[in-house]
Amino acid sequence: MTPNQPEPKSNGDADRSLPVTWKDELLDHELSQADRSVAEQRLLDDAAEREEFTQLQELDETLRRILVAGELDVTRFLSRLATRTAEQPVQLVQVSSSADDGQLQGRHRLGPGRLAVVLSMLALIVVAVLVRSPANQWIDMVAGTKAERLHPGALLVRATGPVIVQSPNRLPETIFVSWQPRPLPAGTTVRTQAGVLCELELPTTGRTRLREDTEVVVEASNQLHLVSGMMWCRADGPDGITVKVPASHSGETVPPQLAAFVCPTESVSSWIARPGITTCQSLSSKSVDIQIPGTFSCTMAPAERMTLESPTIAVSLGVGDRLSALSWQLPLLVLGTADDPELQDLLQQMLAAIGETKMSSLYVQQIRELGPAGTIPLLAYVQGERSRSARHVRLSAMQIISDLAPESARSDLMKLSRDNDPVVKALANRALQRLETPGE
Repeated sequence: MTPNQPEPKSNGDADRSLPVTWKDELLDHELSQADRSVAEQRLLDDAAEREEFTQLQELDETLRRILVAGELDVTRFLSRLATRTAEQPVQLVQVSSSADDGQLQGRHRLGPGRLAVVLSMLALIVVAVLVRSPANQWIDMVAGTKAERLHPGALLVRATGPVIVQSPNRLPETIFVSWQPRPLPAGTTVRTQAGVLCELELPTTGRTRLREDTEVVVEASNQLHLVSGMMWCRADGPDGITVKVPASHSGETVPPQLAAFVCPTESVSSWIARPGITTCQSLSSKSVDIQIPGTFSCTMAPAERMTLESPTIAVSLGVGDRLSALSWQLPLLVLGTADDPELQDLLQQMLAAIGETKMSSLYVQQIRELGPAGTIPLLAYVQGERSRSARHVRLSAMQIISDLAPESARSDLMKLSRDNDPVVKALANRALQRLETPGE
C-alpha cells in the first residue's frame, strides 16, 4: 500500500472503533450515542456477539433478581456464579499502546464481554457483607422491590430488535430480548426505534404490541399510556385495560389533555397517537363499548375508527381496513412457533386478500420481506387441513414457498412434491430444483 493510498474499509460504520469493553458499557448505558448505534448494529449483524451480549444481560438480571435484602443466600449464589463463569472462561487479549502516552505496551486486560463477569464477582463480596447490614436500602434501587419482581407491570416477551426501556429512578437501557421475558416494573417507559417491533405481556389482563417509533408508559399491569406512535392492545382480564391517549387540540403551545378509555374484556383495539391526531380502531369481531368512566361510552362496530377531539368528544371516521391494522405485526408473530394460531390466521387473511383488494400487493410484499424464515409458517399452513378448503390461498402460499423456501424445508417440500394438487406438486418440485442448483 502506498503512503498516499487510504486504508480500505470493509464494512463502513460497522468498522468504527469501539472500546474493548463496549458490551459492558452498552449494558450499563455508558456508550456515546454514536458508539451505541454502531454497537447495536454490530449485535444485529453478528450472531456470536449477540449471544455473548445476551449472556451478559442474563447475568445482570440474575444479580438484580436476587440482590434483595433478606433473600440472598451468599453461599448458594457464589456457587451459581462460579458455574456461570466456568462456562464462560476469562479470555485475555493483547493490548498495545503508545509509550508516548505514558502507558506500558504488552499489558493484558479482559476481553470484550468478560469484564462484567469478573467485576460482578468482586462486587458480590461487598454485597455479601452489606446485604446483612441494616443500612441496605440501596439494594432496592439496584434490584427493585420484591413486589415489583413478583408482580411486574409487564413482561417484555419478544422484539424484532433492540428496545429502549427506562424503569423508575433508572437510566434508559437497551434491551435485546432473548428466550427469557424481561420483567418491567410499573412506571416503565418502553420505546421502539425505526424498524423495531415489540410485544408486552400484561399479567392476567392481556397484552400489547408496539409498532416502530412508538413510546408507551406501563403505568400498571392494566393501565397503558400511549405517548406517541401506534399500539395494538388485547384485553383479557375481567376489568379490561385502561388506555390513556392524548386528545386532539387546536392550540399549538398547549399540551394535549389525556383521555383515559377502558377497553372491556375480550376486546382488541388499535391506537395511534400522532401530532395533532389521536385515533382508535376496534379490531374485535363484535361490537364493544369503549368508555371513559363517568363521562361517556361509545359503541364501536368491528373495524370502526374514531378520532378524539377532546377528552370527552369522539367522532367516528367510519370503518377502516382491519387487516391493514394487523398486518404490520407479522415480523413479530413469526418469532413464535410456526403453527401459532394467531400467526396462521393472519397469514391466511393476508393470502386470501391477494388479488381481491388494493392492499393485496402490500400483503405479498410484507410476507416476502420475511425472507426464507417466513416460509416456515407458510409450510405449516399449506400442510394443514384448513388450507384444503381455500385452494387459491394455498396456491398463493406455495408460490412464495417455491421462491424462498430454505434448505431446512427440504423434507416438507418432498412431502408436498407428492401432493394430490398438481399445481402444489409442481411448485414444490420447482423449489427442490432451485435448492439443487443454487445461484442459478
